[in-house]
Amino acid sequence: MIFGGDLAYPPFEWIEGGRPVGFNVELERAVAESGGAVAEHRLGNWPDIVNALRNGDVDVVPMFRSTEREKEFVFTSAIYYVHHSIYASPESPAVFSPYQLHDATVAVEEMSYAHQRIIEEGLPFSLSLQPNTLEALKAVAVGKADYALLAVPVTDELIRKHDLSIKRSDSLLWPREYGFAVRADRVELAEWLRENLAMTIADGRYGELYEAWEARLKGQHETLLLRLRDALVVIVPVFLLMALAALWAWTLRRTVRVRTAELQSELKHREAAEEALSFAANHNTRSSLPLSHHFMALVDERLRHCNEDRQAELRILELTDLPRISRTFGYEVADKALHSFAGRVRSADYAVAGDFGRGVFAIFAERRSTKGWFAVLAEPIIVGDLEFHPSLAGGSAYWPGDGTSAVQLVKRAETALAVSRAQGRSWCRYESSMEPDKMDVQIIADFRKSSASSLTLALQPQLDLKTGALCGAEALVRWNHPTYGFISPERFIPLLESAGLIEMVTRRMVGEAIRVAGQLYDLGLEIPVSVNVSAQDFAGDTLVTSIKGELDRQNSPGHRLKVELTETSVADDPERVRLALEELSRMGVSASIDDFGTGYSSLSYLSAYPVEEIKIDREFVDGMSAAPKKLSIVRSTVALAKELGLKTVAEGAEDDITIQMLKDIGCDKVQGFVISKPLAEDAFYEFVVKHEQQKRFEQQH
Repeated sequence: MIFGGDLAYPPFEWIEGGRPVGFNVELERAVAESGGAVAEHRLGNWPDIVNALRNGDVDVVPMFRSTEREKEFVFTSAIYYVHHSIYASPESPAVFSPYQLHDATVAVEEMSYAHQRIIEEGLPFSLSLQPNTLEALKAVAVGKADYALLAVPVTDELIRKHDLSIKRSDSLLWPREYGFAVRADRVELAEWLRENLAMTIADGRYGELYEAWEARLKGQHETLLLRLRDALVVIVPVFLLMALAALWAWTLRRTVRVRTAELQSELKHREAAEEALSFAANHNTRSSLPLSHHFMALVDERLRHCNEDRQAELRILELTDLPRISRTFGYEVADKALHSFAGRVRSADYAVAGDFGRGVFAIFAERRSTKGWFAVLAEPIIVGDLEFHPSLAGGSAYWPGDGTSAVQLVKRAETALAVSRAQGRSWCRYESSMEPDKMDVQIIADFRKSSASSLTLALQPQLDLKTGALCGAEALVRWNHPTYGFISPERFIPLLESAGLIEMVTRRMVGEAIRVAGQLYDLGLEIPVSVNVSAQDFAGDTLVTSIKGELDRQNSPGHRLKVELTETSVADDPERVRLALEELSRMGVSASIDDFGTGYSSLSYLSAYPVEEIKIDREFVDGMSAAPKKLSIVRSTVALAKELGLKTVAEGAEDDITIQMLKDIGCDKVQGFVISKPLAEDAFYEFVVKHEQQKRFEQQH
């Protein structure tokens, strides 16, 4: 996570000893650590840093919040509240307001909040734009500017640090929130930043940092106390010496009252800031609903007073079409739709409601009709001239049957939500059967530890039905688990797909298939070895590059490899798949549609995509000799393929009768147990050698 900042902005951030230091720097490290990230800091002149944030060269920049800046940036809650003031040389006339600077030259930091505010208010003076606060002070010190309008704690520290002969006005101007800003289009980053800043505040790390930096952050705000003390020290002897000077005494009393009022005002500002920080630590600042940790604390408090004779329900629901709204209508419309929906949740009569972020909300209520309250939340959302019918998915868990604490209820409601999403349902109630199988969890954990190196391959040969020659082989993945023994691919492949680990399997099998094809070439056979590729592989950006890298590494031509993909993987993202297949085709890698006839996608891709063959699913091939409907499906599929100029491979042939029928209807290739079951690599090479010897013998006799 790259944090940008001003190179001369103590005590918040500056360069010292060649490295970034300051309150902001330490807070940024804490926030990044809370979210499992590493903070990198890039400090520079302020205009350069703002432009870097706009261009995406840095991720986050702390800055003053303003209406103008909110047009292009999203802000977290405040990390501090800062005033500005007017600075001048000691001999300059005292001023208390920017409107007294008529015809003066005023130095400001370019693109700063002060610069923006001066332009907005049309203040009557000339500007001397400087790259940072220190340069603005130097402009006043050397006479290039009459005054400077700058942030108080930063400027006071720079004056002390560089021993500058510059004084500050007694007036404090423009109290502003100072927080982290990210680009408006980076919604997930903004939400991540808000959540982890809130966690940093909630777990006490913000308080520790603030306490360590408090004296420097307060700067000369605290000099009001010192001034009051000094004033009182002066008042006593003066009053004794000049008791008859009533006017002078009145003036002093007035000064004390003014200073006391200033102190009280400052304390109120501090209290308001602390309240704002406390609220931000526990609530989503956009929806004003409790964040997850605060929601669970509130629910636990409710549960302590719950009557066990009555059931309570915890519901988790998700606005599932939020990404689609954002893609179609833009971030602003999606944000307004989300805000409107959050308001609907907030205004409903629930015991506790919470905002878990990214369109996920939580509700705790006494049991009532699910249909009734769900229908209310699913009513259309109006944003300007647009009307959206929100698509919702939800899950619920009941107290005390499903759990006796907020954490247990939330976990089980989220499990039910995951099931409702997976099954395309709008709502599911938690059941214990929804919990993941412990063996499945162990399988995924063990695969992560061993990576794909624990996988082996089995090879099943393919024969040309016209010539009987070996024309290819399919590489099939196998896993002999150290605890569970042989695990069927039908079990572990879906698990690895759900865990996002299938690309590791594909890379392993691609490398093995290319290696085996090279071994076959050494045996005198130039035939391709095919490998299965999933929809997730095509959804990523590394499939083509990893295949090319493996071909280059093994110095292998592309035609020795064939990729097999299912109809459903094509349907998930047709354009991405088409582009990937075209690039693979240019490399010489061929493609085959696996399990043809079992998917739900259009047949149009057969002519539009660079596919060379289709594999007829074993569901239709096995038993087709005794099932006329299956035979009709196979026959029509072969005829369609011929019309489109495609080869056909029949999977699952179990007997010689099926082989003969496939020959009769013009199928090109066959793969099945009647030829050979999937074989370990050594056994496969033995099969190849024997088959080739048999073919030569038949040709000679």
